[in-house]
Amino acid sequence: MKRDSYLGRIVKDRYRLLREVSSTEDETTFVAEDVLSGRTVGMRIIPYNYNNADAIREAEIMFQNQLDVLCRLEHPGLPQVLEGFTEKLEMFIVTEFFEGQTLEEMIEKKKAISLEEVMTWSFEMLRILDYLHSRYPPVIFRDFKPSNILVRPNGKVQLINFGTARTYKPFKVQDTLIRYSKGYAAPEQYGGKGQTDARADIYAFGVTLHRLLTGHDPASTPFKLPSLDGFRKDLPPYWQDIVSKTTELKVENRYKNVKEIMTALKAASTGAPQAGREEPAAPKEAVAPEPAEAAKKDPKASSLQSIADSYDRERVEKKALVQRILFFLSVLVFVAAGVLFIRMPISAAVFFIVAAVILFIGGYFLFIRKQPGA
Repeated sequence: MKRDSYLGRIVKDRYRLLREVSSTEDETTFVAEDVLSGRTVGMRIIPYNYNNADAIREAEIMFQNQLDVLCRLEHPGLPQVLEGFTEKLEMFIVTEFFEGQTLEEMIEKKKAISLEEVMTWSFEMLRILDYLHSRYPPVIFRDFKPSNILVRPNGKVQLINFGTARTYKPFKVQDTLIRYSKGYAAPEQYGGKGQTDARADIYAFGVTLHRLLTGHDPASTPFKLPSLDGFRKDLPPYWQDIVSKTTELKVENRYKNVKEIMTALKAASTGAPQAGREEPAAPKEAVAPEPAEAAKKDPKASSLQSIADSYDRERVEKKALVQRILFFLSVLVFVAAGVLFIRMPISAAVFFIVAAVILFIGGYFLFIRKQPGA
């Protein structure tokens, strides 16, 4: 069916297709109107390829992947799935719809992106990836690139298009579906190198970061990103370090998880030395300025510092909230144990006391001491 024939069509006697947003060889995304509620929604259409059994299987896997993955996720940087269904041998996924521009569209218009924007968007993107990789089992996005990252009018970043996303299966040898975007996909995504994990997303983030900083299309030089110095001279050397480490061809040489990248970005924003980088010794007569003083002399450094600091404050506030909730729940269980100790056999009270201890200690180590990583 030609894409023009979709426009104006009413699907499931409820959704009217208004306009096309994006299209790939696998699926087409439309803005649609829910005629029952008047709400604007997003509509992803995955057509069957009737002449190719393998293509039908891949389309069905992509359809089921998006439903399985998105239906169990809840994050402001991810679209909420409203429903999924099939009609006339086509598969439809209805999601929330948000206005905005993809990073790819912004790069094509602006070419050079400011360091402040890159820093802000990087932390936003990493928070989303950290959430995905922290699920049980971890969710691997596998198609992280500028055209799948939406910047909304309020400046917030949202990840779109979960067709190739999958959950990590510890004992599985290979990915079920081999899919990749040339230039952004890590070498292991091309198959034959085992199951992909969170470090494939880390590689794609590094390539995306390089594209934001330079405008260079990685598809023209896959696995060989040119140095940042050849594109702009206003970048501190730490940016090259981060790009290089995230895009290491060997999986084991990359950052282990996105939290390590956040730490490196914060170091980049403050000018602090990173692990593995030797800084030249300052002359004896020179006195290194305090961070606050340095920020005053360099407004750009001050701006990047404030972005990194806001991330740290948000992380500390969330940690404190979890601590308070765990303490409150533990107190409730202890009180219940006291009541049971009076009214019921001692064994029941002991059971609740042990449960309270396990709740507090287990929750402490799970949510506070060690945040789940890749």
